[in-house]
Amino acid sequence: MLEHIQKSAEEVAARVVAHRRTLHQIPEVGLELPQTADYVRKVLTELGYRPENIGISGVVATLGQGERTLLLRADMDALQVEECNTLPFRSTNGNMHACGHDMHTAILLGAAEVLKRHEQELGCRVKLVFQPGEELGTGAESLVKAGLLENPRVDAAAALHVDSTIEVGECSYCTGVATSDIYDIFIQLRGKGGHSSRPEETVNALAAANAVYNAMSGLVQREVSGFDTAILALCSMHAGSQKNPNIIPELCEMAGTLRCYDRKLGERLVERIHEIVEREAASYRAEGSVETLLTPSLTVDPALAERLDPALRSVFGAEHVTHTSQPLTGSEDFSYIAQEVPAFFCWVGAGKPGNPPLHNPNVILDERALDYGVKTMASLPFFWAGGPAT
Repeated sequence: MLEHIQKSAEEVAARVVAHRRTLHQIPEVGLELPQTADYVRKVLTELGYRPENIGISGVVATLGQGERTLLLRADMDALQVEECNTLPFRSTNGNMHACGHDMHTAILLGAAEVLKRHEQELGCRVKLVFQPGEELGTGAESLVKAGLLENPRVDAAAALHVDSTIEVGECSYCTGVATSDIYDIFIQLRGKGGHSSRPEETVNALAAANAVYNAMSGLVQREVSGFDTAILALCSMHAGSQKNPNIIPELCEMAGTLRCYDRKLGERLVERIHEIVEREAASYRAEGSVETLLTPSLTVDPALAERLDPALRSVFGAEHVTHTSQPLTGSEDFSYIAQEVPAFFCWVGAGKPGNPPLHNPNVILDERALDYGVKTMASLPFFWAGGPAT
C-alpha cells in the first residue's frame, strides 16, 4: 500500500468509528435522508470541502486536479427493520442499518479526510457521492438523471460493500456480470369486505391472495430449466387487522422479488406472474393487479478491475483477495452508474461465516472492516491515475 495513505488512514481511524456509530443511531430509509445528509455535509465542510446537494438527499464533493475523474460512491439509506442486538449505539427509531450503509458512509468520509490531506499528490480528480435510496433500487438512477456524472464528467466509478458473513481482512470481486437483475413485485388483490358471518355477501381478498401465493410458489420449479437461475421470493402479505378478526378484508397487498441473470427469462416470468394474479383473482371474483420495478444487473468492467486489483492486494494482501467469475444473486443499484461509465465493485469482510446475514435484525458488523474500507477507497484514485501527480 502507499505508505502515506496507510499512515493517514490509521490516524483518522477513531473518527471513522465515531462517524459510523453516529450514523448507526439515526437510520433513515428511502430517498429522503435529512439527518444523514446533514451529517455528511457537516463533516465534509469541516474537512475543507464544498459539498453540494444532488437529487433529494444526495451529497457530492470534488477534489484533486487533472482532466480525468474517478467517482467514489457510498450509499446512505437504511431499512425498515427493528434492531434486535444489544449494541450500546443501536438504533431506536424503528429503522436499522442492517445492510451496512452506515459503514459505507463512514468509510467514504474517512477516505475523504485522507484524500484531502494528500490532494496535491493526486493525479486525477475524485468525485465523492453519498447516495440515498439504494434499497429502493432507484437512488443511483435518480442521481444519474440529476447530472451526477457531469461537471466534472466522470470517467470511471468504484464502490464497495461490507458483508457480515465474510471474514474481516478478506476481499472479493467479480468481473463481468456481478449481480442479478431484480424485479421488485407489488401485488394487490381487491375484493369486497364485510362481516365474517356472511361470507356469501363478500369477496375475500385474503383467500384470493392465498391462491396467488400458492400458484407463484411453484412457478420457478415448474417453468425454469435446471440450466438457468431464477429466485422468486414472496416476502410480504398484508390484509385485515388483528384488532378486527370478524371483518373479511377487502384488500390484500403482497410484495416480493424475482432475481435472474437472463433478461428474457425475467420478462417471461413477470408475464407469467401477471397471468397468475389475473387468473387466481378472477377465480375468487376478485380483481388483481401487479406492478414491477426492475433494477438491472451490475457489470464490473474487467479492464478497470485489472487496474484496481493491485490496490486491493496492497491493502488486504494478495492471498486475501479473491477474483471470481461467479456473480451474486443479490442486486445493487450502482448498476445504473455502471451502465454509463466503467465501474468497479468489491465486497469487504466485516464478520465471519455463520454470522447473521445482512438485512437480519440481529446482524452486527465488525468495525475493524472500517480501516480496510478507508484504505481501499483512499488508495483507488492513486492506482487508477497511475500514481501521484508530477
